[in-house]
Amino acid sequence: MRATAETDGHSRDASHRWLLITITLCASVLPATFLWAPALSMELAAKIGLTPTQIGAMFSLELICSSLATLPAFFWLRSAHWQRWALLFMGLYIGGNLLSAFLLERHFSVFLLARGLTALAAGSLLILCTRSVARLADRGRAFGSIIFSQLILGTVGMAILPLAFRHVGPGACFALQALLMLGCLALYRHFAHECPAPAPGVGPARSSFSRPGLLGVASIFLLYICLGGIWTFISALQAPTAMDRELLDQLLTLSSAMGILGAGAATLLGRDQYRGLCLLLGFAALILALLVMATVPQVGAAFVAVLVFKFAWTLLVPFMLTVISLHDRQGGLINLTNLVLGLGLASGPALCGYLLETFHYQAMFTFGAVVALLAAVAINLSHFHLQQKSPLHEP
Repeated sequence: MRATAETDGHSRDASHRWLLITITLCASVLPATFLWAPALSMELAAKIGLTPTQIGAMFSLELICSSLATLPAFFWLRSAHWQRWALLFMGLYIGGNLLSAFLLERHFSVFLLARGLTALAAGSLLILCTRSVARLADRGRAFGSIIFSQLILGTVGMAILPLAFRHVGPGACFALQALLMLGCLALYRHFAHECPAPAPGVGPARSSFSRPGLLGVASIFLLYICLGGIWTFISALQAPTAMDRELLDQLLTLSSAMGILGAGAATLLGRDQYRGLCLLLGFAALILALLVMATVPQVGAAFVAVLVFKFAWTLLVPFMLTVISLHDRQGGLINLTNLVLGLGLASGPALCGYLLETFHYQAMFTFGAVVALLAAVAINLSHFHLQQKSPLHEP
């Protein structure tokens, strides 16, 4: 009996390890377009002649479609065939990216349609990944692992994309995403067969839509409005600071590395006793960096501010997701978070593109600082309520 129990335990542990690997690798590829947005937006402006408003609208369309994946998910999440859905979404993502690479410089309007369909597949696969986290005991560190891997990919992409653009053109961004997901294709069988049960050791369910939990979701929405817009148009610092393109490319690559450090710090510090302090200091650093971008048009100041911005952002997000998860152990708020996260990312480029084109770069960065301040207030109130009323400690 003991041998059988030990065998079952080892089998379960191995299954969970493979599930974490699958979630981490698949989820790392899905936001690549956003993580590479600064390099891609510069290339689209230089090679195709798109305006900031057009570029912002393109990113917003893709992100809105990714968010809308939440709606059909209410149907397929009830299915007992999650592995089949995973394989379908992976196939659609690969095909959509290859089609996007072919159409970009030939038929831009059809390209936009292809991006919308690809984004639906990406959003669906992301929902599958985040819902599968419920099988893992340590959700906070699982979220940290996902973001850590996303930023590694972001760093590598920002380093190699300028070279790929020179030889292939902007379509290289989408072809590379298809290739990466192709490498993950065989992992589909490690997803759960159906909706996962709560992880072992998880406490009793809370209301899926408690007010403090919804406040946490609102903070994610606000933060991603800021991130989606500012990161897409971070190259707006180039003109006022007289930063050349080569230095800007180096800054973007280095900032991606700083993002890895931020996510790594969140993974290492992903415990109850550090969460409140990291939320306060992280948002203080993020808002200060945005104010420096808005008010100090100097190369050195802008360089440091971008690095602090990326570090703070990637430090904050795992802690924010953990707060939401602790308010809702059954996944209802996490599903809602998937929706508002994409809507925030979609709204950000459109709003910041408009501000940048209609007013000035200062208006865009000041807007980002104000929105980040609102997000800071919302998540810290949500976390304060978590501490004051029946706090749950992570395993």
